[in-house]
Amino acid sequence: MKKNILSAITVITIILLLVSCVNNVTEDISNDQELYRIVKRGKWGFINQDGEVVIKPKYRWALEFSDGLAPVQIGEKMGYINTKGEIVIEPKFDFANAFSEGLAIIRFGEHIRDRRYGVIDTGGNIVVEPVFENLSGFSDGLANGLKDGKVVYVDTEGNIVIDKQFDISLDFSEGLASFESEGKYGYINKKGEVVIEAIFEGTYYFSEGLAAARVRAEDYPENIPKGVNVEYLYGYIDKTGEFVIEPKYTSALDFKEGIALVSIGAEKMGINKNGDVLFKADVWNFGEGFREGLAPAAINVDGNSIIENLKWGFIDINGKFVIEPQFDEVENFRNGIARVRVGDKWGYINTSGEYIWKPSK
Repeated sequence: MKKNILSAITVITIILLLVSCVNNVTEDISNDQELYRIVKRGKWGFINQDGEVVIKPKYRWALEFSDGLAPVQIGEKMGYINTKGEIVIEPKFDFANAFSEGLAIIRFGEHIRDRRYGVIDTGGNIVVEPVFENLSGFSDGLANGLKDGKVVYVDTEGNIVIDKQFDISLDFSEGLASFESEGKYGYINKKGEVVIEAIFEGTYYFSEGLAAARVRAEDYPENIPKGVNVEYLYGYIDKTGEFVIEPKYTSALDFKEGIALVSIGAEKMGINKNGDVLFKADVWNFGEGFREGLAPAAINVDGNSIIENLKWGFIDINGKFVIEPQFDEVENFRNGIARVRVGDKWGYINTSGEYIWKPSK
C-alpha cells in the first residue's frame, strides 16, 4: 500500500513538473514574440510576424510594445497591456508613452496649462512624481524635461542632475547631449559640463561615434557645390568637436550601420566614416537611415517637389531599390517587418515587399 501511495505521489509530482514546464515555455514564447500594432475599423490591436491577430482590435489607440508592455487607450484614459492582451497597469493616465530603459513617461492633465509629466516603472509605480511641464523618454539614464519653464535633466529617481539655462536641448546619446545657447549649438556631458563649445549652427545626435554638425556655407566657400545656392553645409564631428568629415554636404543624416546618407545638391549618396562614397542613389529623398540592411528612400513621381508626390520604398547598402517605391509613408524595418502607409491606411510588409497585413484603418 505504501508503495502504491509513493508511486502515486511520484506520478503526480512528475505531472506537476511537466505542467509547470509547459506553462513556463508558453509564457516565454508570449513574452518573446514581436508584436505590431494595427488599426481596423478605427480600433487598435496587435499582430505577430506572420500577420496573425493575437490581440483583437478593441482599443481607441495603441503604441508599440517595449519591455513586454504596450500603452493603450481605453475610454478616455491610457494604461498598459502585456503581450497576452491583459491589462497590467490600469488606464488612469491622460497620456502614456512606451517604455524605455524600464521606465515610461506618463501625463496627468488634458489642457496644456494643466499638464504634468512623471515616470512609472513596469509595475506601474510612480518613480518620478508628475511635477514637470514636459519630459522626454530616458536615454543614457537621463530624461530631458521642463520644470518651472527651465530645461532640466532628471535621473531615474527624479533628481534634477542638470539645471542650466539652455534655450533648447536634446536627449543624451552616447554620453553627450546637444544644446543651444544664443543661437549656437554645442554639447554637454552627463554632469552638465560643456565639452564641445556652442560654435555650430546646428548639432545632432551622436551615433556610432560621430554627429552631424551644421555650419555657415560662407565660412567654407571652397566646399560650396558648384551651381548650388546654399546657406548651410553639413559635416561630421567626433567627440572632441573636430570635423573628421569636412562640411561639404547640403544635408546629412546620422550614421546607421556604418553608413550615413547625405546630399550634395540634388545628388544623393551613402558614405562611410572616412567620408568615402559607397554608392550614389537615384532618389529624391532619404528616410531615417539604415536598419537591418535597408533604408527608406523616395522618388518624386511627377517631377514636382511637393511631398504628396513622393513614393517611398527601400534601398539596400548598394543604393539600389529592393522594394520599389509605392508607399506614401514608411517606417524602418523591425525584426524583418516594416510599417507602411497607402493613402490613409497602414499595413505591414516583409523584406521581400510582400504584405503580411494589408493596409487598413
